[in-house]
Amino acid sequence: MKAGRGPLAKVLEPETWRDSAVRPSNSASPPSAQVFTITFRPQPGASGIHAVRHLLKFAGRVCGLEAVGCIERTELEHATADQRQQQRERKCAGKGREVMDARKWLNSTFLKVEDLKNGSIEGTIVAVREGEKFDRPVIELEDGTRVSLNQTSLKAMIRAYTDDTEEWINKLVKLYLGKTTFKGEPTDSILLEPLSPKVEPKPKPKSKAKAKLGKPDMDDEIGF
Repeated sequence: MKAGRGPLAKVLEPETWRDSAVRPSNSASPPSAQVFTITFRPQPGASGIHAVRHLLKFAGRVCGLEAVGCIERTELEHATADQRQQQRERKCAGKGREVMDARKWLNSTFLKVEDLKNGSIEGTIVAVREGEKFDRPVIELEDGTRVSLNQTSLKAMIRAYTDDTEEWINKLVKLYLGKTTFKGEPTDSILLEPLSPKVEPKPKPKSKAKAKLGKPDMDDEIGF
């Protein structure tokens, strides 16, 4: 690298590098098994591709590091799932577009015993409704799955999240295959296990004390 190519040219010259421990050795040796992954982002106004080229030359000539791969990624690709969703929402909001939730197109179906033959499932409750066929509550999960709660599962929900079904919303539960008794016989049933932290029941307002009934006080003033 020749001086004059940039303000850091002289600093990057091999002759000015003082740490001799990282200088490449001239002796032939097998490739190292060590591989490092480092993520860089160009600063505002900097040319990313030119900076990477200078960095690779410096790493090879001075530090003894051989580039074995270089992948350019966008900020959206490198972000986590939650970060990508937030970035998409901000992008849509900036363009005046409405962010659509694809879950509204999911078909709501009731979970059956056969669906749990291969193992349990977990889901977040998004709605609680009254059952139309049976006199029991029905919970709906975020993927559209509906579950009619039997007495065992209903008691588990009340113990964990109180009898206020508003407290059940956004709670994570596990649905698994278990046994209950029906007409005196054990039968396969869908059972529920609450996974979210328990909710402390709210203190119920005290009812007003009823007036005591008894004989009227003979000393009371007569109102006529």
